[in-house]
Amino acid sequence: MKLTDIEQINARIDPIHPSDDDLTALVRAFDGAKANPAFFMYGTDRLRSMVEQYARMYRGSFAFMVAMQEAVRAEGKLTHKQASGVMNCLLADHKRKMRRVGDE
Repeated sequence: MKLTDIEQINARIDPIHPSDDDLTALVRAFDGAKANPAFFMYGTDRLRSMVEQYARMYRGSFAFMVAMQEAVRAEGKLTHKQASGVMNCLLADHKRKMRRVGDE
């Protein structure tokens, strides 16, 4: 996949309830393009909204994500660097889910 694939996913993804198919496509697009998720936090409002929603709804105990949940709840949004870190966590979580179901 190419960087344009990530832009296409950004255009269609539901930031509140992203589908497993869209998350899988996003994982593969980032892996295939060797792209840094930080780059896509600028100018990709839907992906940015998705990672902020992911932080709001986080239910785990990973200290970074707990801190990001507190940050997004307190400020209403994440900084660019915070959103980039949350995107990395979201992608890693989805990769683990893909491995569990044997989709990779």
